[in-house]
Amino acid sequence: MKTARLVVAISCLAWASLLFAPRAGGALTNVQAGMKAPGFVLKTPDGRPFALEKNLGRKGTVVAFWATWSPGSSRLLARLQSFHAKHGGEGLALIGVNVENQTMGPEDREKIRKFAADLKIAFPVLLDERLSTFHRYGVVAVPSTVLIDDKGIVVFELSGLSLLGGEQLFDRISSIVGAGPLAAPPVPAYHPDERAVREYNLGRQMVEKGMTEAGRAVLVKAADRDPKFVPPVLLLARLLRGEGRLEEAAALAARSLERMPENAALESDLARTRLGQGRTEEAARILSEVVRRDPEYAPAHCWLGRALKQIGDSEGAVKECRLSQALNPHNAESFELSGETIEAMGDLKQAAADYRRAVELIAGF
Repeated sequence: MKTARLVVAISCLAWASLLFAPRAGGALTNVQAGMKAPGFVLKTPDGRPFALEKNLGRKGTVVAFWATWSPGSSRLLARLQSFHAKHGGEGLALIGVNVENQTMGPEDREKIRKFAADLKIAFPVLLDERLSTFHRYGVVAVPSTVLIDDKGIVVFELSGLSLLGGEQLFDRISSIVGAGPLAAPPVPAYHPDERAVREYNLGRQMVEKGMTEAGRAVLVKAADRDPKFVPPVLLLARLLRGEGRLEEAAALAARSLERMPENAALESDLARTRLGQGRTEEAARILSEVVRRDPEYAPAHCWLGRALKQIGDSEGAVKECRLSQALNPHNAESFELSGETIEAMGDLKQAAADYRRAVELIAGF
């Protein structure tokens, strides 16, 4: 009876406020407001290279990650183009980074070109082939938007395009070009400790090169140096889970949440660890609150799906997986989970399709 009530409560919370919820916590997993925006060099659909650092606006820059398969992307691009038509040349640069697929052929390029042409996009459109920039920034949902100031520092992030989040974004960019005052005073800017950022970047590079122990030590320094700096905490927790050190991973996330309450990334990470500890109902409660408050944070939907599967709500689990996949179809874990769940429900054909997609994503297809 208790489990049944929990399932009903989670279902109601997960589907509420989809259009109106504001962001809680960062929209990116590898970049946080206050950090210098990672540079990138990508190509336009006709093959011309375009470097972020050489094209920053004198007042600020908007980088929008988008795809033709994302309904929110068309709304975002149309609104950005409308803004560009009125305020182009006033110092705010707009850049659209397409994250269509991990690999892009001629048909993809033509689809992207036509999509942008139909919307009359007059600002640069770039192709993120292999999704290198997508992963470097840690994008978790499409569309996602990053606002960079005149010094190259990230000052605002938004995943999805909820009604409130969209208004916050355009309120900010309008104020940059003097098209209107901010509706509310901005929150005092937080800037991660510069040494902590350097240590995080170094530690992540070391881990990626297989120097896990040395990298972990550097990441610990970064997390201790600036307790509000989230990216090193998330990476450390992932390393600890991989080694079966679940209590330490949970303690790390819980400690950070004391300083950064209601951070979607930290809460979801803690819930993921609780799932590994067998504390499924606690994980489900945490995740249901995250998706209620922040319905466009794709990882929370994926892990809530796993929690619902363990509770026994297979249909709810598949729904959460599909929500996660709609926001970010580049996450292999959500397809693996939906495949497992659908297989248990007896739909072997669909399960095989989901498993195949998970393998393709892991292999980089």
